[in-house]
Amino acid sequence: MKDRSTRDTKEHYSPANLLDGIRVALSEMGVTAETVTLDHLATLDEFHIRGRKGTQELFALLKPTRSMHVLDIGAGLGGPARVLASQYGSTVTGLDLSEVFVDVGNELSEWLNLSDQVQLVCGNALEMPFENGGFDAAFTIHTLMNIKDKPALVAETARVLKPGAALAMFETFTGDGGEILFPLPWADHTQIDFTGSREALEAALTENGFRIETVIDATPECTSWIENSARRVSSGKGLPPLGLNLLLGESFVKRIQTFARNLSEGRLTVARIVATRNMS
Repeated sequence: MKDRSTRDTKEHYSPANLLDGIRVALSEMGVTAETVTLDHLATLDEFHIRGRKGTQELFALLKPTRSMHVLDIGAGLGGPARVLASQYGSTVTGLDLSEVFVDVGNELSEWLNLSDQVQLVCGNALEMPFENGGFDAAFTIHTLMNIKDKPALVAETARVLKPGAALAMFETFTGDGGEILFPLPWADHTQIDFTGSREALEAALTENGFRIETVIDATPECTSWIENSARRVSSGKGLPPLGLNLLLGESFVKRIQTFARNLSEGRLTVARIVATRNMS
């Protein structure tokens, strides 16, 4: 039987008529599937704090190259994967639980002529449909808060990476400011929120075949960014035609406001972590 939290998470990331909504939004921008660019899509498919800048900051740590086959765990619509392929020339396979995100994301890659480099696959990150040691690097961006068994995720990631491969993570963690407030972009309630501590993740990494190379506390800049975002959307000026409201619906503003409060009160923190899979 499928775990209920997995089913609920999948439903949370399955907005109706998403591709049609994207087409309509692009039309309002004077853009078509034939003229769309990565930058046009950035306000939608960079579904994380700091948007494109956050993606680029993580890739600067990952150091991908043209010869690499990189795994994006929790790929969403594939925005960061397409950035990596476009800017670094890497081949990227993205894994996501949502069939909606995978189908729409692969269509967006077609529009951008990146299908040869970026392919999204539907699957569970705890049971990846990939062979042992098939990837040169991997990354996650705002994925872990929907995954309960983080040691299992780390072990499965180690399995599919080559020895010496890097894993770069840009993730949200619990802080010491009190219980997490809801709703949030990734969860309406505790049943699908599995935000854990950074210390627990670091322990899972070291216990499952990784050596931690870099840990950067990104909370200050992320707090500033999300507070600014919350002010913009609250004023009604922060919702572009092609925005995250297409993914999160009418509750988008409330979710961003609550996320900002959690960060500003220390209930949540954010960090970038790079670890290397051990050679044996």
